[in-house]
Amino acid sequence: MRFSWFYNLSAIAIRGLTLAAKFLLVICLVQYFQPSELGLYGVMAAIVAYALFFLGLEFYNYTSRTLVGASEIEQVLIIRDQFILYALTFVLTAPAFYILFYLSLVPYSLCFWFFILIIFEHASNELMRILIALSRPYLANFIYFLRQGLWIYILLPVFYFFPASRYFNLIFIVWITGAAFSIFIGFTALYNLPWKSMWIHPVRWKTMWQGLKVSRPFLVTAFSALSLLYIERFFVSYYCGMEAVGIYTFYAGLSVTLHNLVNTGVSKMRLAQLLAAWKQNDRQLFYGEAMHMLKYTTAFVLVFSALSIALVYPFVNLINKSVYLSNLHIFYFLLFGAACRSVADVPLYTLYAQHSDRLILLINLASFFIMVVGNAVLVPHYGLVGAALSSAGASLVLLGYAFVVMVQRTIRPFPLLQS
Repeated sequence: MRFSWFYNLSAIAIRGLTLAAKFLLVICLVQYFQPSELGLYGVMAAIVAYALFFLGLEFYNYTSRTLVGASEIEQVLIIRDQFILYALTFVLTAPAFYILFYLSLVPYSLCFWFFILIIFEHASNELMRILIALSRPYLANFIYFLRQGLWIYILLPVFYFFPASRYFNLIFIVWITGAAFSIFIGFTALYNLPWKSMWIHPVRWKTMWQGLKVSRPFLVTAFSALSLLYIERFFVSYYCGMEAVGIYTFYAGLSVTLHNLVNTGVSKMRLAQLLAAWKQNDRQLFYGEAMHMLKYTTAFVLVFSALSIALVYPFVNLINKSVYLSNLHIFYFLLFGAACRSVADVPLYTLYAQHSDRLILLINLASFFIMVVGNAVLVPHYGLVGAALSSAGASLVLLGYAFVVMVQRTIRPFPLLQS
C-alpha cells in the first residue's frame, strides 16, 4: 500500500502516453501521407477492430470471472481453452475477411499484413485482460502501452529524420512488432504457471460452450458500441472514396480524444466507488457517487470542448493542407458526438453497477439503429457531413436514452430531491 499512489499515477500516465501516441500517429499520417492513404489506414483500423470483436466473441467476460480465485492448474486450463476457442474462431472467420480483400473492398496488397496483425493484436489484447483478471493491472497497462503506444514513439522519429522510410507498409510492420513484443512480455509474466498440466487434462468443450452462453448478452452491446466508432467509415468509403475517409479519420481522431480522456481519466477513476456503493446496498452513497461522476465528467467535457473549438482552426491551419481545412465543419459535429458519448458513460456506468445489462443492450441498440439508418440515408446525399451528422445523432440518442433511464432508476427514488 505504501506505493499505491505511485502505481495509480503511473497507470494513468501510461494510458495518457498511449492516447497521445494515437493522436500523434494521425498527425504524422496527415503530414507525410496523402488523404487517401490516411483513409486506407482508417479503414484498416476499423476492419481490425471488427476482426478482434469476431475473434474474441466477448468470451473474456466469462474467463475474467472464472480466473479469479481459481487454482493455478485451473487457470492454465481456462487460458488454454480460451485460446483454443480463439483459434477456432479465426479459422471460421478468416474466409469472410479474406473476401473483403478478394473483392478489392480493401487493397489486396494489405491482406497479408491484416491477418498477421489481427493474430498478434488479439493475442496481446487477451493477455492484457488475463493479467487484469489475475490482479496484475499495472503490467496489463504496460502491455497495452507496448501494443498501442511505444511503437508509435519509435516510428515517428524514423519518419521525421529519414524521409526515405516513409512508406505505408512500415506502419503495419512496426505495429505488428509492438504487438509481438507485448505478447512476449505477457507470456513471460505467466511463465511460472504449471503449463505442463494442459497436456494432461482434455479440452473442456462443454465449459467452453457455457462460457459462450455467458458472453452472449455482451455481444450485441459491444458490437453496437464498436459501430458507433467505426461503421461510418465503410459508408464514406463506398460512397465518397478513400480520400474522404482520410479526412473523416483525421477529424474523428481529433474528436475521439475527448471520449478517451474522459473514459480513462474521469469516469473509470470513480467507477470503483460507484460499484462499491451499489454492492454495499447504500443507495444514498450510490446516488452521491453517480452525481459526482456526472458533475466531473460534464465539467471536463465542457472545458475540453471549448478549448477544442478555440484551437482547432489554428491547429488545422498550421498543418497547411487545404483539403482538411475546407472540411473543418465536420469536426464540430464529431466533437458534439464525442461529448454526448462521454457524458453518456455516466448513466451507462450506473446501469452497469446495477447489473441492468438488458437496458444497456437496448440503449446501445437504439443508437446503433440511428447510426446505420443515418449513414445509409445521409451519406449518399451529403457525404462527410451526412456521416458526421449520423454520428452526432446516434450519440445524442445514446445520451438521451441512457439519461432518462438513469433518472428513473437512480435519481427519482431519492426523497432528498424533493426538498
